[in-house]
Amino acid sequence: MNEARLKIDRMGGIEEYRKRQKQAKMRRKKYQFDESLLYRLEEYIESDEFKELDKYDKNEILKKKREAEKMSERIENGEFDLSDQEEDESEFTMEELYKQTGLDYKLVYGSHKSI
Repeated sequence: MNEARLKIDRMGGIEEYRKRQKQAKMRRKKYQFDESLLYRLEEYIESDEFKELDKYDKNEILKKKREAEKMSERIENGEFDLSDQEEDESEFTMEELYKQTGLDYKLVYGSHKSI
């Protein structure tokens, strides 16, 4: 815990740490979103199966593609809220440390509030 706290302090404090974590999460989310949904939609639009669809179905798929592109832009611009932690806390907790290391806090400490 002390080493993690020192590292966070050198980084600029807990606020800067949380900001960087949120930005990294945003980049991962955007990459996953772009790579999967948009790629599959574009691939499908180029397929023979899409060309055989009626006008209504084609429009629906193109509409879905536009929605996916808008969502991608929102993620890229940081408008998509991915926050799942309390921003009010100004102290690094054991619960956050466990989360970062991939350990189950509740397994060790039960349902008690973080230390």
